Amino acid sequence: MTTTTKTLILSLLIGTVAATGALAKGHGAREMPAFEALDADGDGFVTEAEITAQREASRAERFATADADGNGELTRDEIIAAATERAGERAARRADKMIEHLDADGNGTLSAAELEKAGEGRKGKRGDRAAKMFKKIDTDEDGKISKEEYEAAAERFKERRGKKRD
Repeated sequence: MTTTTKTLILSLLIGTVAATGALAKGHGAREMPAFEALDADGDGFVTEAEITAQREASRAERFATADADGNGELTRDEIIAAATERAGERAARRADKMIEHLDADGNGTLSAAELEKAGEGRKGKRGDRAAKMFKKIDTDEDGKISKEEYEAAAERFKERRGKKRD
């Protein structure tokens, strides 16, 4: 197998991981699916055809799940409902991780004090974000942000966000 073929298979596998959260059953969509789920013929190897077939099956499954009325087309409401459900699942996983990592007293909830303590730990690693942002926006370094400085920063932010979405 050539290096190019190996690279292609690895790229497709990574793409499959991103696209097949359902295969990870109970795990986040970013985790690797079980090898056995990809090895459709059970021969102990995963081929490009198996990865392609799995991706297509995953897409079809996601479409069918989103197509609530089963008419073969997604309405605006169906798209919103599917996206909202996925967002809710991600939020639930994030909440579980937050509680797992930040719940100092082990009561299954986060108090304002626990969140404040977690925030203090982040300041040590990443610096005070508010102070950094203020310095960036206060381009004339007079200790105040003018309307012009604010609008210029908003425009820069908007441009950066647009580039990330392209």
